[in-house]
Amino acid sequence: MERFADIIRAWPEPSAATLARDINRPLATVRVWRNRDKIPSTAWPDVVAAAKHRAIEGVTLEALASIAARGRGVRSAAATAGQSEAAPSPIPSGPMATANA
Repeated sequence: MERFADIIRAWPEPSAATLARDINRPLATVRVWRNRDKIPSTAWPDVVAAAKHRAIEGVTLEALASIAARGRGVRSAAATAGQSEAAPSPIPSGPMATANA
């Protein structure tokens, strides 16, 4: 499993509803996690325990931490790229620019 959404989809269909019941969280919350591809670290122990109870393999604290670490790396690289590719601020020109200079 490469993403948090994959973790959620590992539950029996309807996966978000099943996971929500298993960890006693609102369905809307779990759907938001799936759609945003995030599971907050505060929920990880409950998710891991529920996976163990259902015999869903590959859902461990280590796996969740690895997914989170990869996600941070992608976001950091994208943010850095976005900053370096930002358009420069416009240079004033025209009669007002020389009048204010």
